[in-house]
Amino acid sequence: MKKKLAILAVLLCGVFLFAACSAMIPTDFSANWLKNPSSIDDPEYYEKLVYSIGTTSTDMKDSISKVEIDPENSSLVLETEKTNFSQDYTNVYKLTYTLTLSATYYYVDASGNETKVVAFGGANDTAESDADDPASIVREVYFNTVDKDLQPIYSKTTVFSYSPTSMNGNHVDLYYYSCEINYDAECKNATVKRTDLWGDLSNEERKVSDTLSKAATSPIDAKISDLQKKYTFIDEAQLFFAARGINYSENSSNTLATTAVSTALNTLNLTLSCSEIVESKGNFLLDGTQLSDQSISCANVSISLSGNGSNNGAAHKMLIAQKTSDTRSDYYALPLRIESPSLTFGMVYTLTSATHTRDAA
Repeated sequence: MKKKLAILAVLLCGVFLFAACSAMIPTDFSANWLKNPSSIDDPEYYEKLVYSIGTTSTDMKDSISKVEIDPENSSLVLETEKTNFSQDYTNVYKLTYTLTLSATYYYVDASGNETKVVAFGGANDTAESDADDPASIVREVYFNTVDKDLQPIYSKTTVFSYSPTSMNGNHVDLYYYSCEINYDAECKNATVKRTDLWGDLSNEERKVSDTLSKAATSPIDAKISDLQKKYTFIDEAQLFFAARGINYSENSSNTLATTAVSTALNTLNLTLSCSEIVESKGNFLLDGTQLSDQSISCANVSISLSGNGSNNGAAHKMLIAQKTSDTRSDYYALPLRIESPSLTFGMVYTLTSATHTRDAA
């Protein structure tokens, strides 16, 4: 009998160990986006961040691997404010992410010769066509602070995107779709509705030119469950804001869960890894004061997306201003620089202005 009990004890120990390993690993966020991050809340919170856009080249051949950006007609704007959603929620934030890109894509052949494939936005935008409008991604998300969490309530994303068809070739697909996500009160489950905003176009109507087509987006009307089974869940639109709420140290790592509007049928893991704390030069307008080569301590953060047993592309990179102390965040944990990679060329967003009052210039 003692032998049987010993075996049973070992088996139970294994069960409890497995349960411990598979339990949710939560992430507690700090209000580092407040000047006094130890404050519980700021009912008047408002912030507008404006970024210029650049690119990183890849020197790839036989592909659309070069882009010239029209900087006067391109920007990333992140606007966050305290607001109301319904009487069921308190401490609600609304974040609006607006990316506008005017640019020209070039095909680079094996010898390095460049051929213009498509130009859109800015001077190339004509009233006669909807296939030369600037590219844009508009994300609107409502979330609230619950027990040191940033729990999403509702989000809507509208995408108008010129995407190279593949790594090899000189054809671009123009996508136009929206995706709405409604979360339940505990953010455990969500309903997803994705709609192709091109509608029912014929093949003739979809072809714009030999190098540009209006692509179809598969509709989705589904539910996602167990959002927080493994990690704290955030909406994709919250990423750059939520990354500011983590207290980083050298060689630290945190994992969150999210879902991407491009797939929108399963949860993915977001791992935020800080390799080091570095001194960076800040050159941006902060609440009316121009900073010039201001030395700012920043976390050097890499953000990788994975799920379904595979890696989902190259990592994002962010330089995030760090707190001076537990009660001082002079630079509001601002992301000074964001790098978003792609298969052919990456985007680089550099902070140009940060304002925290609605009437600020």
